[in-house]
Amino acid sequence: MASLKPINLVERLLHTLTNWTLWKVPQSDDLPEDFHWDTFATRPIEDGAVAYEIFTDPIYDGAKDITLGWGNSRFKPHKGSLGGTPYEVVTKDTPHEKVLLTDKHHGLSEVRMPVTREPWVQNYPNPHGDMHYLVVDIDNGLIYETISFRPSLMPDYKWACSSFMVWDITKTFEEQASPSNGVCAAKVPYFPLITRYQEVASGKVEHAAGISVSNYLQGAVPPAQNYDGEGFEYKEPPVPVFAGTRLRLKEEYYEKMLREGGACAVHAEQLRTYGGFITDKTGVHHGSIWGAPDARWKKTNINKFKPTINDFEIVA
Repeated sequence: MASLKPINLVERLLHTLTNWTLWKVPQSDDLPEDFHWDTFATRPIEDGAVAYEIFTDPIYDGAKDITLGWGNSRFKPHKGSLGGTPYEVVTKDTPHEKVLLTDKHHGLSEVRMPVTREPWVQNYPNPHGDMHYLVVDIDNGLIYETISFRPSLMPDYKWACSSFMVWDITKTFEEQASPSNGVCAAKVPYFPLITRYQEVASGKVEHAAGISVSNYLQGAVPPAQNYDGEGFEYKEPPVPVFAGTRLRLKEEYYEKMLREGGACAVHAEQLRTYGGFITDKTGVHHGSIWGAPDARWKKTNINKFKPTINDFEIVA
């Protein structure tokens, strides 16, 4: 996770005084059924994959009770939706805006991306946290991902962000992979790891999920290209995994969620078949499974899906 520039008072006022999501019903956009990007996230766990327990050493006992909240347990619900990272679907007709990229390593530069009239950004209308803005261009097969998306205080720019990536779904992830490409710590695509209401309502989610934990070991394994785990130097005890580690829901919790039925059963099937990848640390003593906020979640039983990190196993 990138180190973000703190939001100053003027920026917070600009957020609060606009109507981007303050009055917007948080319902995620549906994607066309044929919109698909074949990546590591869409490949099921192989039959006979070797599984390992996560906690094998008493030194990790302090992290055993880490609960993985669905969506993102760090963020408060907004108008009946669960926390998480929203996204917007646009077409070739959506206007492209100049966005000021305030990269801490490379200084200021300009990027262009489609921006809707009222962009739905993570954690609005109260800006804090990562403030991701994700846009899926269905006509051109492009996924735009940003972090710390906010009004710009510089002349000639309406918007600013601190990290920016465009993924081309006509190319493989491997063709675009780099330790610097991406807006999450593991430098993998963000959007394909988000579980959406549309998918769960259809009865089948055909991709892995992104998983954040309070802390993990320093290092990365494929598909991750980078990491933000701080090992034993961090205030939270590390989960003994690396960025990119693939986790699978254990059979016992899987069976429990199947008995719950509804959204819990669909999500459990997803995490048993495709699993989830460690992608980020949260900075607090819990974790999260990535999901998109949506007003329709409140009519489901997804809030009962609360596994601990011990309800997962590592798969090779």
